[in-house]
Amino acid sequence: MKNARILVVTLLILAISFIATSTISFAEDKGKDDKVSGKAMKTPMEMLKYKNIMGSFGAGYHYLSDVGEMIDTGREYRDGNTLLAAAMLLLCAEKDAGKQSSIITTEALLKEIRELAKEQKNAKIARKIADFYENGTFGMGDKKSADELRKLAKQYEAAASQRAGTGTVIINNDTPYYIRVYVDGYDRGILYSGNVGWITDVGSGNVDLYGYAPYTDYEWGPTNGYLSAGGTYTWNLIYTDY
Repeated sequence: MKNARILVVTLLILAISFIATSTISFAEDKGKDDKVSGKAMKTPMEMLKYKNIMGSFGAGYHYLSDVGEMIDTGREYRDGNTLLAAAMLLLCAEKDAGKQSSIITTEALLKEIRELAKEQKNAKIARKIADFYENGTFGMGDKKSADELRKLAKQYEAAASQRAGTGTVIINNDTPYYIRVYVDGYDRGILYSGNVGWITDVGSGNVDLYGYAPYTDYEWGPTNGYLSAGGTYTWNLIYTDY
């Protein structure tokens, strides 16, 4: 019965979650501002869908059969809602079985979501994590962490309000790879080899940029640049091994 209730709550989280669709539009002209060469990742991305998380708890935990893939998806799209739903499933199993998986734990995943909220300055996700921490039945029962997160949520809202306006980030993909692009921690979609993408409505000020080539260990960034209100910032992605 407890498992059924936690699954219902999880489905509600998923129902209101969003997977960020591509916000990249394409253009022909290329700018000449910041140039970043790809490099091999120090720690290649781990794909949890190939790990047997369900097996860590024994028989009767079939609702964990796809939790690894859920975490992979949340990480790829930088979607805190999906990651939080996965954390709820993990916690349900941990409480019921009285043990944790050696592959991933609820606490480790929550730490990851907190870092994502910080990177995105995402007050909504910070408050959702706070609610999960505070709930003693379906959550962690940790009021101290909940209070800390609610304070951070207010700081994120204040930071967002201080941005003077928006601008456009232009990205040139001068590499043989297609690259998934992130701006200020948010997934902005795939930019294919040889294409130029325009990302509009990016908050002005310091902008954090990162990209990686799926199914490889190559990444670009993380780096940052300054975007003025109403202005543009160009990020040139290059590959020096060809």
